[in-house]
Amino acid sequence: MALLKKYLYSDMDGTLIGNNKTVSQRNIDAIKEFVAHGGEFSVATGRSAELALPYLAGIPLTMPGIIYNGAAVYDFDKCTYLHKWCIPEDIMRKLVTTAIQVYPTVCAEVCDGRPMQLVNPNSEMDVYIIAENQAYEFASLDSCGDCLKVLFYGEHERLLEVQAAIESAGIRGVTSCFSAPFYLEYLPEDASKGHALQWISENLGGDLAQTAAIGDFDNDITMIEEVGFGAAPSNAQQVIKDRADVIVAHHTESAVADLIYSHLLLDEHAVL
Repeated sequence: MALLKKYLYSDMDGTLIGNNKTVSQRNIDAIKEFVAHGGEFSVATGRSAELALPYLAGIPLTMPGIIYNGAAVYDFDKCTYLHKWCIPEDIMRKLVTTAIQVYPTVCAEVCDGRPMQLVNPNSEMDVYIIAENQAYEFASLDSCGDCLKVLFYGEHERLLEVQAAIESAGIRGVTSCFSAPFYLEYLPEDASKGHALQWISENLGGDLAQTAAIGDFDNDITMIEEVGFGAAPSNAQQVIKDRADVIVAHHTESAVADLIYSHLLLDEHAVL
């Protein structure tokens, strides 16, 4: 059986994972079939490795993964980082202090490979940390150094104010994106899912022209633009749909399986 593209990277939340916070058996079976016919698969996610792994049981990850929205390339088999891009400590401090000045109850989360470091003592709690039983610690800024990303959780309109204030403050060396309406993320300047794909291709092998990717949100734009075949689930933001080569099923209806069976695995599965 022929493959349209040899490599496939999938976003997780809003793409691979359904609303019930599980990966459907149809998605798992489709990925296994894609790999069995010579394809290679991995994920590109804003999650840490520890937060991604519970959803990846039974899924063959045959390539390095992209975590922290492109701030790190990770080998899931060996549980080791292959490359990191970091925000320097002084810039991290400026981001957090500026955000708290504008939005005093914003939940400010420093991601440095340890449990999530919550550094605003007056913040609202990130409900998704509780819902997913994520590991976290209340910490002071003084206990945090260089990090992979800074994450702000709160009301979307207030987060837009934070983003505007940080831009007005002229803080350099970082880039921002929304990974959900309630999550504003700051990454190292050179970090994105698309840039991480470039690094993998240049340093570990793999042809981006022979790569497909699927994602649903702002943080997936660079990945969709970088690969030879971009896909968006039907629940994706319009900005993603506009850049994708194809729109597939909703993430609650096994979007990744739809991409594989309808577009990547050719011949008898092409009409499924």
